[in-house]
Amino acid sequence: TNEIVVPLYASTVQLADLVDDGADARTRIEGGAFLVNSGGLAHYERYGYKGRLGGDAFSGPGWHRVPYARNRAIVHDGEWPHAAEKIRALPPGVKRVILGLNVFCDRVAEVNARAPEHSDAFNKTVKLYQATARAKKHGGGLTVEALTKNKPLARLFVGLARAREAASDDVDSTDAFEAGARVKARWRTGVRRWPATVKRVRNDGTLDLHYDDGTRWDGAPRAVARLVA
Repeated sequence: TNEIVVPLYASTVQLADLVDDGADARTRIEGGAFLVNSGGLAHYERYGYKGRLGGDAFSGPGWHRVPYARNRAIVHDGEWPHAAEKIRALPPGVKRVILGLNVFCDRVAEVNARAPEHSDAFNKTVKLYQATARAKKHGGGLTVEALTKNKPLARLFVGLARAREAASDDVDSTDAFEAGARVKARWRTGVRRWPATVKRVRNDGTLDLHYDDGTRWDGAPRAVARLVA
């Protein structure tokens, strides 16, 4: 969907038997600490994801360092940028191990389950989109021949076609919406419909939807919603 939905909360658990700058060489780790920026989305707006907009993203204000320690759990607002500090030294044969957890509402989970971040499906999808972007940038394009040679890309397009077909019944919706109307509405590219209220009907026909669990989708296509009888 080319849309970023941040988690409600994010957490990291440090699991390896290591201690930041510890006295025992068998468990001593140098670097590898958890870094989090309390500036939130404003930091991304200034520096971009991983500094893609230029400048040293880690030199800006708002950074906090949490040293590595076994069984240490860190929980923070899902909008806060976070990263791992570069490891400078580890005991021989030992690896730094962390467990990352993100908390989303049900609707986001439904969409995200198709390709959770950092999963093989997610990484493959990102690479496919990047390859497509590079082809367009250099004057190329996607052809039937190219798809037959790239099975993962072909599967992606088949999946998109099936998703469009499955949602085709939404296109012919004749429901008339008004502010305050109760509806059941899909979330982004999800399939299930969730109870919500229309807070605003925009001039272009799109809807501002407030779902019953408190989340919102402003400017949602009217096709995703159905009036509740």
